[in-house]
This record gives sequence, structure tokens and C-alpha cells, in this order.
Amino acid sequence: MEESSRYALTYPQLVLQAAARGYDQAALSRLKRGHAFTLRVVDGRYRAQDVPFLCHLVRSASIAMWHGASEDVVLASLAHAVYAYGARRRAVADAIGPSAEKLVHAYEQSELFDERFLRERIANHASLSQMERDVMLMAFANELEDFLDQQMAFRAGDRYRETIAGKGALRVKLARLLGHAAL
Repeated sequence: MEESSRYALTYPQLVLQAAARGYDQAALSRLKRGHAFTLRVVDGRYRAQDVPFLCHLVRSASIAMWHGASEDVVLASLAHAVYAYGARRRAVADAIGPSAEKLVHAYEQSELFDERFLRERIANHASLSQMERDVMLMAFANELEDFLDQQMAFRAGDRYRETIAGKGALRVKLARLLGHAAL
């Protein structure tokens, strides 16, 4: 199976993937609430290549799920960009649960593209907290989605593109150290 086709791009595909992974009815309901909330926040927003932003969020969540992430990490991956569009912490927690919201908040607050941040995580990878590991998994899923979507081809001269290109080797090293070589 081609790598990009194993991951969901739509909510129905994500639900089918979750059901195949053994999510129970409560988890599927939580996924539905998270998706509905995220849709309201990002509705009408598109990526540089004219793909709905929601597709990026769904596939980021799908990638995290495919690579064994917990339900909270999957939900946080689905909502990882909502603060950039004005969502409030309470609303996020109500939609995806307080544990998943804490991951979204930590992701938003992290210096994921800072070289010093990455080098510190590499040096201290064995002692990273579960939350730090989960946030890095979210970041790896997000970046793999960007790669699969060929998003960078549409962002010439963009700071994000330059940062990813410049820190790629560090991110790959950290992913391997944290057991996510496939990402």
C-alpha cells in the first residue's frame, strides 16, 4: 500500500481506521466531537495548495493513530492547530477532553522548530516525560503529513519551509531515538 493512501483524509475514513484499531463506542463518539469542533474552528480555511485545512488535521491524526498513538494524542493531533484560529482552552477541553487539550496546549507552546530545543530533546531523550514524547509524536505526524501533501512545494521562501529543511536531520534523529523511525 502506498504510504499516503494508508492514512485517512476524511472523517469517515478516520472513523473506519479508528474502528479497525479497536476504538470502542465512547472513543468513536469522542472522535466525532473532536472532529465537529475542529471543523467549526477551521471551516473555510485552505492550505497553500488549495486543500482544505481540515484534511491536513484529519491526516495528521490518522498518521498518529497508524503509528500507535493513544486516543488523547490522536485527538490532540486532530486539533493541533485550533489555537492559531482563536479557539479557547475551555472549548478545546470540552470538545476533546482535558488530557488531549493539555497536549494541544503543550504543542502550541513548544519551540518545535528551534535548534536548541531539538538538541536538548536529543541529548535528554531517555528522560523526556510522556507528554514531551507525545508532543513530539504530534510534530512528527504533522510534518509527515506536510511531506505527503507536498505542502512545501507551495511555500517557496516561507519561514516554515526553511526551518523544516534546516532542522530535518535533527528531527529525524530525534524521531529515531524516540522509537518513531517510520515517521
